[in-house]
Amino acid sequence: MFDVVDTIKDKIQNSKDSIINHFQKKAAVDKSQASRNVGQRAFEFLKAFPYLVLLVSKITLDSRIPKKIRIFAGALIAYVISPVDFLPELFTGPIGFIDDLFVVVLGLRLILKHVDANIIREHWKGDQDILVLLQDILSYADVLLPAKILSKINEWLQEKGGELMVVDQDQT
Repeated sequence: MFDVVDTIKDKIQNSKDSIINHFQKKAAVDKSQASRNVGQRAFEFLKAFPYLVLLVSKITLDSRIPKKIRIFAGALIAYVISPVDFLPELFTGPIGFIDDLFVVVLGLRLILKHVDANIIREHWKGDQDILVLLQDILSYADVLLPAKILSKINEWLQEKGGELMVVDQDQT
């Protein structure tokens, strides 16, 4: 798992300028507050992404978390490492991690509805409070992702997580 995290970190760091430029051009016509410095924000979010992946992998291993939720967390990891996704990195480079980022962030939001935030914080190794970071990333969803892809991500999460999120007391 650490190899995947290191690979993602390297790809993102080595593509800083292209990531920032891509999103700045995309947001140039949008004069809203969210679009200001969107390229820099996208880069900051992507820098946090490997740590979010690491967090989700730790959730899969924590026996205090119900089994169905750990399985759902495993589905999030499978999406991230799969070469087939909504914005394939093969064709889009590190910018293609944006959909993976939102799958993980939206997935973590679902997980947090069923798991004590302190358990999640215990596993978090990032600098910023995890709950603040998740909210910050989500506030940029409509700027960083086309509505069609965001809709597909939500559909995928409902498909993978809808049934899994119904947790029985004895399923821990």
